[in-house]
Amino acid sequence: MGLIATATPLATEWSDRLHEWLRRRAGAGRDSQNTPFEPIEVPAVSQYVALWLALACVTAIVVFVPDLPVAVHEPRLSVGVGSVSGVIGLALLQLGLLRFRVLRQPIDLHAGLAFGVLAVSDLFAAWAPLPAGAADLPLERGTYFLLLTHAMAAVLFLSGLASSRPQQGGSAWTWSGSLGLACTAIVGVLALNVMLNQTHELPRLLDSSARELLASGKPIEDLLLGQQPPLLLANLTLAFALLVGTIGYTLEGQRPRPSWADWTTSSAVQAI
Repeated sequence: MGLIATATPLATEWSDRLHEWLRRRAGAGRDSQNTPFEPIEVPAVSQYVALWLALACVTAIVVFVPDLPVAVHEPRLSVGVGSVSGVIGLALLQLGLLRFRVLRQPIDLHAGLAFGVLAVSDLFAAWAPLPAGAADLPLERGTYFLLLTHAMAAVLFLSGLASSRPQQGGSAWTWSGSLGLACTAIVGVLALNVMLNQTHELPRLLDSSARELLASGKPIEDLLLGQQPPLLLANLTLAFALLVGTIGYTLEGQRPRPSWADWTTSSAVQAI
């Protein structure tokens, strides 16, 4: 309690200072005739492509090199990585909401909420007890919850990207932004229902051999066999949606725009 009481005023003071700084940046951009549409220093597309190729090479090494485990059972490492990722996501959520409060740009709201959803997903995966025994339903429910939360984040990223482009006859917020938030709310209700409603049995996403391998705690030497087609299809769809979002935010960051808008696109691309 004493730590919370000490940290709360510091967090409030930090938020107030950041809010004031964003307000001054927005005011400076509106008052100047030339600077609002001068792009700030953002990485070139070639740098993003180089990063993607490097990550693809690392993934290829993990997948194709013999005797190199794809995944290992290390709970403390998982908790540490998940906790750090969750804290970073919550910080980006706060920053996105502050930017939306000051600048009123839909892309800030959508990107901030998407990072917040991913933060909840990371913290859940790190801290929620999910037994992996052959007869344990919590594994299925936890997997469904993670898939649905990642789907929420993908919808928010894509709808935020669409809302950054005004349409003829009105603002893009009127259709893409509202539709994205509505879809996110529906998927969020489904995710909560999956975790809270324990009366209905969900379709199995893994067969008995895959569940036994996860329960044993042994390293997974190759791609996990025994995944059901719905799980594979869901993962491929989410990966494709996030890939589209990554490319879209990269291209969005290269367009001439108000300089204060570049934070959202560059940070979104790097975090996705």
